[in-house]
Amino acid sequence: MPRGTPQSSDVVSFPVPIRDIRDIRLRQGYGGQVRGRNFPVPGFTLVELLAVLTILTLLVAMAVGVGTYVMDKAKKTNTENVQKMVLSAIDAYQSVAGAYPASSADTASLVTALKGQRLSKEKFDRIPAEYLDSTGAKILDGYGKEMRYESNGGFGNAPVLISGGKDGIIDAPSDTDNIRSDGR
Repeated sequence: MPRGTPQSSDVVSFPVPIRDIRDIRLRQGYGGQVRGRNFPVPGFTLVELLAVLTILTLLVAMAVGVGTYVMDKAKKTNTENVQKMVLSAIDAYQSVAGAYPASSADTASLVTALKGQRLSKEKFDRIPAEYLDSTGAKILDGYGKEMRYESNGGFGNAPVLISGGKDGIIDAPSDTDNIRSDGR
């Protein structure tokens, strides 16, 4: 065998002449099949791919969790702001009429009372339309559910608006997500 011709057990090194691109790839350790011999193919192993997928899954799960928290916090803040606007209209009603609007099973009678008086109507009309139902007769919270009004249910028998919160349930005994205008 001529001198300089690599054997299967020899290490390919200079001064062996480079005949084509496959020889360069062999010397650099890149793969493919050259003259019946198998060499490592560049790429990722299954374990590396699974590790990357696991990390990406954890990052997505954290982002969804944070996003859900932020959205819920925004809905709660919007509900509190609507309650303040409605209470402002209720106070305007009370300053003219001398009494708060009567309590009822829904907010439709409250809306009717507030719209029936000029001063309270001006304040009530500042409430964004998204917090009123499609007919404009009921007051909704940030979750899209109707709130409840009690003319003397708050501290010192003051009027109070109550939102069912995320679950929409107001009268549950252990309900902790209700949003009340009096802060209780």
